[in-house]
Amino acid sequence: MRDAIDDGIPDDYKPGQGVGVRGFGTMTLSEIFEYMYNHYGVVSPLEIQKLSRQLDQPWNPNDPIENLFKNIEDTALFAIVANKPFMHHSLITARKCAIMGTNLFREEMREYNRQNPHGMEDWITFKTFWKNAHTDYDRDQQTMAASGYHSANNIAKDLGGV
Repeated sequence: MRDAIDDGIPDDYKPGQGVGVRGFGTMTLSEIFEYMYNHYGVVSPLEIQKLSRQLDQPWNPNDPIENLFKNIEDTALFAIVANKPFMHHSLITARKCAIMGTNLFREEMREYNRQNPHGMEDWITFKTFWKNAHTDYDRDQQTMAASGYHSANNIAKDLGGV
């Protein structure tokens, strides 16, 4: 196990063992973990601020909804590891704001809120509901495109062109 950890950590992060030699030498696993935590495991206030900003990132509904889920899961995991976990409801609220920011899922958001009163939400239910809603959105977009109903054509018509 020790060799696997030693092999998995790039030399740049290992202590010097002499001129031009880097590695963990005879350190035990607990000493390796302690070394790594003390040198690289402390999260700065700037990193926490950056983490909070990640939750405010907009989401493009033309991208897979898994991107929206991955953003919050990665952010939540990092926050837990940094011993600065976010409140569960604030993570879901941040992603709901990203969905609402698209202006495409108004009816779905009303339905979601009816089914999941504030404070009663859970991550699995959130993911399942919005995965299904996004799948419906994707299908509608494909159907409209196949029927010749393209957003660029609609914009041109709305602006008085074509």
